[in-house]
Amino acid sequence: MNNNKIENIKILFGGAFNPPTYSHFLIGDKFVNKYQASIYYLPTSSIYNKNVEIIDYEHRYKMLELVVDKIGDGAYISEFERAQEVYLGTYQTLKHFSDYYFLIGYDQFANLPNWLNFPKLVSECKFIVIPREGYNIKEALNNSLIKENINNFIFVEDDFGDDSSTEFRLTHNKDLLIDEVYEYIKKNKLYEVK
Repeated sequence: MNNNKIENIKILFGGAFNPPTYSHFLIGDKFVNKYQASIYYLPTSSIYNKNVEIIDYEHRYKMLELVVDKIGDGAYISEFERAQEVYLGTYQTLKHFSDYYFLIGYDQFANLPNWLNFPKLVSECKFIVIPREGYNIKEALNNSLIKENINNFIFVEDDFGDDSSTEFRLTHNKDLLIDEVYEYIKKNKLYEVK
C-alpha cells in the first residue's frame, strides 16, 4: 500500500454509527494521524433501516462529536443525510461529494455488485477498502467490472479493529466504545444501558 496515495485525500465514512464503536474511532484516528488524510463521518438519516432499530439521529451525531473531538483536526462530521426522507444510495451521495473517497470494508467491497447504481458506482466513484475479519476479497476481485475499474480503489492493509455496533447493543460491553461515548450512552439511558 502506497501511503502517498492517501496523504491529503478526503474520505467519507458512512454508517449508522448506532453507536460509534472503538473501531470507528480507530479508523478515523489512523487515517488522520497516521496517513494524513481528512475523514468525514457521514451518519445515515433516521429513516435508513438495516432491519435494526436505529436511535435518533441527534444522539448518533452527538456521540460522533465525541469521537471527532478525541481524534482532533482532520476529523469531521457531515450532516448531508440528516434531513433525507428517502434513502438515495451511496452513488447519489458520492455524486455530491465528487472529490471524496468512500470508505468500505472487505464485506462491503465483496457486495458492491448488489449496490444501487452498480456498475456506475465503481466506474465513476473512488473507494478506500479496509480489512474486515472473516472476509476475503479475492471473489470480488473476480468481478470483471471491478477489475476494469480497479484504479478507483485503494486497499489499506492495517489493523482497524473489528468492534461492531451490533455487538455493543447485544452485550453492553463498554470496552467496545471510547469512554466518552459510553458515558454519553449511560447518561442518556440509550440501548437500555443503566
